[in-house]
Amino acid sequence: MVEAIGILLLTGFGALWLLMAANFASVLDWRAWLGVGLGTAALAAGAVKQMLIAQHLPQVPAAATSATSAWFWTIVSLEWILIIGAIILVARQGRRDLIVSLIALIVGLHFLPLAWIFGAKLYYLTGGVIAAASLAALALRERRQRQAVTCLACGMVLWLTSAAILLVPR
Repeated sequence: MVEAIGILLLTGFGALWLLMAANFASVLDWRAWLGVGLGTAALAAGAVKQMLIAQHLPQVPAAATSATSAWFWTIVSLEWILIIGAIILVARQGRRDLIVSLIALIVGLHFLPLAWIFGAKLYYLTGGVIAAASLAALALRERRQRQAVTCLACGMVLWLTSAAILLVPR
């Protein structure tokens, strides 16, 4: 069940990143909405299938899930604090053009402790690629191009992670 919820979160946030990429690239039209909608629907359908399968499996002890949940919410809270702090910092420095890159970097880095708490080695790759892509995109001088590339990389990595979780047998 936790995997299915993770897939839904990865898919939903991936869709948001992809729509932002289309917006920054000035191609946010019905085709972008349709493509993102279809991709989201396909991955969400896989997650629902996982949930239905999980209903018939033995349940994890409540103590284990509450400890994992506490760590998860601590990491997510820290992620949001860092994102808000980064936005305030770069806005005060007059560098609003760096907001998307910093958010992506923080999102990427937050996957590293998640990999540990969930025992999901794939999240190390997910976080590393997102963080690396956000830093690599800084080499692009034009702001909207940099933002589009960063958002596209984040969205695609999140969707590929969802697909990998669905397709790779454990």
